[in-house]
Amino acid sequence: MEIRNMTPHEIVVLDDSGLVKATFLSEGTIRLSEKKSFSKMVEGICVFLKSYGNAELPPMRTNTMYIVSFAVANCFPMRRDFLVPDQIVRNPNGSVRGCLSFTQVEE
Repeated sequence: MEIRNMTPHEIVVLDDSGLVKATFLSEGTIRLSEKKSFSKMVEGICVFLKSYGNAELPPMRTNTMYIVSFAVANCFPMRRDFLVPDQIVRNPNGSVRGCLSFTQVEE
């Protein structure tokens, strides 16, 4: 199985002991289109409505999975070839060190 990273960041998968199991370099980014419109004012602060939609998606290929953002996977739950980093591991300073697994968004 080939895994391709379509996020703007390197994705590091760690094992349970914290050792690097796999690293996936960015191969591009899938960006969602977005629509934003004014909704109302609350306590003098603007509130907008925002929706996400279309994106240029890679073709589905046999034996290929794509790492994508949660937002992308959530907009296209029918894409069973989309993986989202899960069980994020952080350094003591709070920066992301890697993940322990991937997840898929349920249809």
